[in-house]
Amino acid sequence: MKKILLKTPFARPLKKAEALFQKSKIFNYSNNEIVNNKTTYCISPYKTGTTFLSSGFDSKISDHEPMHYLSLCELENNFNNFFIKKLNFLDLKLECSGVLSAYIDELNSNEIAKNLDYICILREPSKWVSSVLNYWQKLDYLAFDYINDLFWKDKVGVNLIDFNSNTEKEKIIIINNLIEFYLNFTQDTFKIKNIRHVQINNLEDYAKNELSVKLGENFNLSKVFKRENKKKKIYNNINADEKYKQILLKEGIK
Repeated sequence: MKKILLKTPFARPLKKAEALFQKSKIFNYSNNEIVNNKTTYCISPYKTGTTFLSSGFDSKISDHEPMHYLSLCELENNFNNFFIKKLNFLDLKLECSGVLSAYIDELNSNEIAKNLDYICILREPSKWVSSVLNYWQKLDYLAFDYINDLFWKDKVGVNLIDFNSNTEKEKIIIINNLIEFYLNFTQDTFKIKNIRHVQINNLEDYAKNELSVKLGENFNLSKVFKRENKKKKIYNNINADEKYKQILLKEGIK
């Protein structure tokens, strides 16, 4: 039913109504202290394995992009007020939020956020760009692609809708902008005080062992949800992959 509604003109007003309702629920929560759980955040961009990571833990303590539309709006409008209110309302042990990949400076400057623990999943730029572009081409049914509008366009500077209808020159510009954002994001994560970088190939082992111990929760592989796209096109960029490798090597990550 939800997917059907997203194809209709009702998608935008329904999503806005949902956000208003969610905003009303968090209104009275504190924005200057953590009340219960000190949430660990996975801040890697969309299409880096965040769904896999979050879905392996119990949904009572772990979530993937909760309050997604509201977060895209409110983090931009008033990061310091919204971020902690949302943390206290959700009371999660783990939140995976690609939205936060565009807010490294804000995480570092907020007096509470800068002392939280973070996870960054590492994936080669070529594989990440390919995954992003392939996945977003499957979303052409959406009447209101708020992630494209509020994240990809506003924060990254690309429009992923109808990517294949662009000229080759336009496609190259989009790909280069994606790579630039991704490399800058990766570099900026090393400014965060408490962050654990995990290679995507090691994500399962990390989740089942180190992260499970940290959270005091079991990672259940049978519960994991992984998005698959059988029709994949690969957008290789050797130069970007090498720059990425050098960023990691400089920080002691092989």
